Amino acid sequence: MAAPIGSTPTADGPSDVSDTSGEEIVDTFKQRVDSIDTLVLTKTTKMTMDGNQTSTTETKLWADFETDRIRREVVGSGSGSETITVRNETGTITYRPDENQYNTYDVSSNVSTMATRMVGSAEFEYEASETVDGNEVYRLRAIPNTTSDRNADVTGTVWVDTETYFPTKVTVDTDTERMNYTMTMQFSNVSLNDDLSDSRFTIDIPANASEPEPHHHERHTFDSLSDVRSEAEMSVPSPEVPDEYEFESAYLSEGDDYSVVRLRYTNGSDGDVSLSKRSDTGYNYSDNDVFEAVDIGNRTGWYNEFDGNSILIWESANHTYTLYGDLSKSETIEIAEPIEGE
Repeated sequence: MAAPIGSTPTADGPSDVSDTSGEEIVDTFKQRVDSIDTLVLTKTTKMTMDGNQTSTTETKLWADFETDRIRREVVGSGSGSETITVRNETGTITYRPDENQYNTYDVSSNVSTMATRMVGSAEFEYEASETVDGNEVYRLRAIPNTTSDRNADVTGTVWVDTETYFPTKVTVDTDTERMNYTMTMQFSNVSLNDDLSDSRFTIDIPANASEPEPHHHERHTFDSLSDVRSEAEMSVPSPEVPDEYEFESAYLSEGDDYSVVRLRYTNGSDGDVSLSKRSDTGYNYSDNDVFEAVDIGNRTGWYNEFDGNSILIWESANHTYTLYGDLSKSETIEIAEPIEGE
């Protein structure tokens, strides 16, 4: 139903739309994505920085939007790791076969995929009909609803199957004065609205698999930035939060193999912003379909929104940063950009 992985659109297809207008194609595409109850596909994601391919990840996905259940199998990754993640009504479990280890999380938020998030965060314009390996597709331009004032030029292109109106390929290009970043996703083996077995959303964990013990370190709470800076062995970030936010508190936990500092700011009502810096987690966020790749200076960050709040994660100097709060996407990136190397 979708173009094979590795296919490249060509301009040898029809040059215009005969019986269907561009506006109707866009509307049908959006309605198609909004009407999906279940989705099965294989997604290949390629990350390219300044013209050099940095990573390729292949992921198999099963999603049931009606029951908020999802299964994700990372079968090929630039990091060499393979993972199986299942989220259902009881929470989330991730299993790593090569390590024979698993982790459980109390996370059961609404299921989303790149296609559903894209429709909710961009407008689309019909550009042309093209042919991908003999199959006709519609090429749409994606225009983000939110724009950053960081002088970044963000463009997106979606190739849509003319029969299913589901994407076969998506590219997102980000250009700044310092870098060029491209994310390409291709979808194959697509099935829409098929019945999915309940067993698909469970994992049979081997009896000899282990669950790593959580880190237990003494936690210290501070009421001032100067106090936490004097106690912390690692450097403490200095985020430039909006003027209406003031420092509220911080906590610090450090050990031989783990350290984290978290700063919390509040605007005095119901708005909070938190920034955490911790030892590098080693997790490859390109394996996770929940997050969208964004440009933070000359680095790549991973962004999403939960319950009206933004979350941005990035890595720098062997540390992982997480910025979370009641902020817009552009505000979140602007706060993160100056502290990327701290």
